[in-house]
Amino acid sequence: MDLGWVWVGFEMDFGWVHCSGAAVTSLLCSFPELFSVPVLSLEGPQELLEGSALTLLCATHGNALRPHLSLQHLFYQDGLLVGGPQSAPQHRVPALLLSHSGSYSCQVQTETGSVQKRSAPITITVRRVPVAGVSLHSRPPDAQVLVGDRVVLSCAVAEGTGPLSFSWYRQNHTGVLGSGPLYELPVAQLGDDDHYHCTANNSINTASSPQLHVTVTLPVSNASITVLGTEVGAELVGTAGEELTLSCRVGMGTGQVGFVWLRDGQELSTGPTWHLGVLGPEHAGTYQCVATNSLGSQRVFRARSPEVLLVVTQQGWGQQRAQGEGCGDAAPGLCQPGLCHIVPSLSPSLSPVLAIRLSVFFLVLLAANAVLGWHLRLWFQLGGCHTLGSDDARHTLGTTGLSPGDTHCLLSPSFAAASKSQHRCVQHPAKPPSILRFHPLPP
Repeated sequence: MDLGWVWVGFEMDFGWVHCSGAAVTSLLCSFPELFSVPVLSLEGPQELLEGSALTLLCATHGNALRPHLSLQHLFYQDGLLVGGPQSAPQHRVPALLLSHSGSYSCQVQTETGSVQKRSAPITITVRRVPVAGVSLHSRPPDAQVLVGDRVVLSCAVAEGTGPLSFSWYRQNHTGVLGSGPLYELPVAQLGDDDHYHCTANNSINTASSPQLHVTVTLPVSNASITVLGTEVGAELVGTAGEELTLSCRVGMGTGQVGFVWLRDGQELSTGPTWHLGVLGPEHAGTYQCVATNSLGSQRVFRARSPEVLLVVTQQGWGQQRAQGEGCGDAAPGLCQPGLCHIVPSLSPSLSPVLAIRLSVFFLVLLAANAVLGWHLRLWFQLGGCHTLGSDDARHTLGTTGLSPGDTHCLLSPSFAAASKSQHRCVQHPAKPPSILRFHPLPP
């Protein structure tokens, strides 16, 4: 059956379309679409972390017959418009939050909105950044302080998002010291010297900082010199031939303490002890120890002990008896031939300075006693003395230094013997004092 020409017309958004035919039994018409159904995709990393950027792409294919067709793009999160309408097919979120997690879709439409097409939804999950790179800092920077100083510790993270919680710990302490990003020691004590660290948590994970040693230093003080654990005074008497070891100790001071030994102001040894070895005259002198400790490399503390005078005496000093002519058993060189004064023997426990002072004291007393005694004897008994003649002078000038015409008094043999056994003599000039010389009395 011939249907003849059939005119079919209908209006589309880009104009009228006409189809014609003749003697047809069926009619097939094709209508090209303006743009395809959009597809929403994620640009960049697929793992979305809190704080990172998000880019969504809404892609569609337009009609080649309408290359200049203007389309609008809209973006939805959980059904709510979050971007557009806009000509750009991308939607950017510069810094993701946990609240950006949800179901996303996009819609493409003509400017008039007569044609609209929506993409299939995609799910986006934003995760928190795990805590990492926890560090511990202090004020002062080296965490080295003196007793009584203030220390502030701070905890920081290089990575990690969300609410952060901090906890503080120390090595030799059980339990948590405190919370928060700061921990303070307002007045540091020796007991605060320890290793500290902090932890950070954001409900995803927990990370810990390296340990930081807080050093609390007490400066050295009250240095002293000891021998066999006993502190010595200003003077130390040692006997030649004996061994001597000096020790230096401090009353207070922490950390690494160093010791330096001085003799007569010159540095000669280091260490807490100084073994002098066998004593000799060369060891005599003034000794002092210097103790040091430090706070870092800039501050050094020193404590000097009192000076100690070391006197080295010969063996048995003060106990030996005099020898020599007219001097009993005194050691050679202590007494010379001639007039000899009688002094009591001194105890070896007395210092040489005290011994000299006592010797001088006894010499003065004995000289005064001798002068008084001789004057009385001359006054009451002149027969105990005689005037030297030329022969006497020749006999005595060599030993006493007396001149002819002087009156010479002699000690009785018994008194001299007693003095020799009970006393010691010290060295005196060969010439006797002038007070022992007497001129003849006038007739």
